[in-house]
Amino acid sequence: MLAASLLVVGAASLPLFPLLPGTGMLDRTVSAHWPEPALVFEAVGDTGPVLVEIAYEVAPEDLPEFLEATRRLSRSRLRTGATRWRVYQDTSDPAKLYEVFEVPTWDEHLRQHHERTTGFDQQVLDRVRALSRTEPRSRHLLPARSAAARG
Repeated sequence: MLAASLLVVGAASLPLFPLLPGTGMLDRTVSAHWPEPALVFEAVGDTGPVLVEIAYEVAPEDLPEFLEATRRLSRSRLRTGATRWRVYQDTSDPAKLYEVFEVPTWDEHLRQHHERTTGFDQQVLDRVRALSRTEPRSRHLLPARSAAARG
């Protein structure tokens, strides 16, 4: 009875004492502003894992701010379905950075595009994109299969 009572009191106190202060002001509306992935063959919904690579070109003076912005972006990617996420820097051209994340299936990745990205996530992504000197380029990689296995 005591545990049940504490649960009810805890739930009732959330409006007064939120678990994460400030989260009530976040834009949680669905934002489907991602461009559709280019496909030259059909990806079946359970095909996976999907490796997504996004290339950015960042001025040296913007690198610290870019890395901080991508740290926030990592939480968004992981929350919306990615199982792994990391930013890599090109050893031959330090201005080129690559965001790489993995999603379990093609369907899960499409959900990121159409259902799971919120307005707040879009704001974070827009900040990262604004720090790139060129339009970011994305690639979607799927496990290799023979043409006969695809269809």
